[in-house]
Amino acid sequence: MKIKKYTVTEMQDAIQLIKKELGPEAIIVSSHKVKGPGWTGWFKRMLEVTAVLDDIPEPRVKALPREVEQEAKKYSQAIPEQKK
Repeated sequence: MKIKKYTVTEMQDAIQLIKKELGPEAIIVSSHKVKGPGWTGWFKRMLEVTAVLDDIPEPRVKALPREVEQEAKKYSQAIPEQKK
């Protein structure tokens, strides 16, 4: 899992950075206002946005052996379709 914080002036800037660095699968988990840098930070408010990217791969479904697929097709063809 990758967690990254961004300090930006507008939420749109954060979204663009997150998509660029973490990808479109990333999720914003929190955002709040913080003081800007330096002594002028009292007057200039910024946003701190935290995003997360879960890098655990999704489980892959293994293909059935060819013999099993052929048997399944036989049974599915033998069953008549039900009318509603």
